[in-house]
Amino acid sequence: MYPDARQPQRGTSLIELVTLLAVAVIALGASVPLFSDVRAGMQLRGSMSHWMSSLALARTAALERGRNVVACPADGERCVASTFWHDGWILFEDRDRNGERSSDELLLLDRALFSDKPDYLLKVKGDSMRDDGIFDGDLVAVKRASEARNGQVVVARVDGEITIKRLERSKARIRLLPRNPEHVPIEVRAGQDFAIEGVYCGLVRRG
Repeated sequence: MYPDARQPQRGTSLIELVTLLAVAVIALGASVPLFSDVRAGMQLRGSMSHWMSSLALARTAALERGRNVVACPADGERCVASTFWHDGWILFEDRDRNGERSSDELLLLDRALFSDKPDYLLKVKGDSMRDDGIFDGDLVAVKRASEARNGQVVVARVDGEITIKRLERSKARIRLLPRNPEHVPIEVRAGQDFAIEGVYCGLVRRG
């Protein structure tokens, strides 16, 4: 049954509106810790998942290589004397079994940390990809590939030299674009020694 149009409909008074807003603010304030707890719980689960994945990687590497593998709290690529692991950790082959990583000992990375699972790491020399956030000394993760899409960051071989650049491909030409205006694009000429070696997956930077 519809309300009688001739009867005035009761609205919300100012006092009722203020009371309603106060209740809403109190409810929202009570819910903030819940959202915070949910976020903290998600971060904890993510860290635990990463930690379990790292342990599995360490075990697999130790069995396959027949060598001692160490996990330690780290600052970049070095172990630190700390009992806190929340700033990160590293895995490495401890060939001399002293519990500390030297520069010639292999650093192990979980490939699941990258968007595409890489096949190898390549150390960057120079600043030609600076505006893409790739700096001198970074270790870039590379997935082997002989083809790439236009606009992808690739590792390419040009006249026997390896370079990392952004690929620009059209019907007329291929160019390798730097991401720093101080560097010039590389024009790939017809018949030139050129090949795509892989596509960029991410990077590792020293702390």
